[in-house]
Amino acid sequence: MAPEAMMLTREFVRDGRVERFVITRASLGWNVRQERGDTVVKQAHYSDWHQVERVVRTFERLQNEPHIEPRES
Repeated sequence: MAPEAMMLTREFVRDGRVERFVITRASLGWNVRQERGDTVVKQAHYSDWHQVERVVRTFERLQNEPHIEPRES
């Protein structure tokens, strides 16, 4: 099996913390990973490129949303 090929990396900083979104080409589709700092918070494999596009759009919306701090009760 060939190593994964990096296709797309997007990142932004929110509250001093780096949010990163990485897509790599795998032998049977694409691996998608969302990182917060050094922690992988979400990881998935997709065989359909349209699913990958939807995930990218979701991440782009997340970048544009204002950050809301949770309220303490």
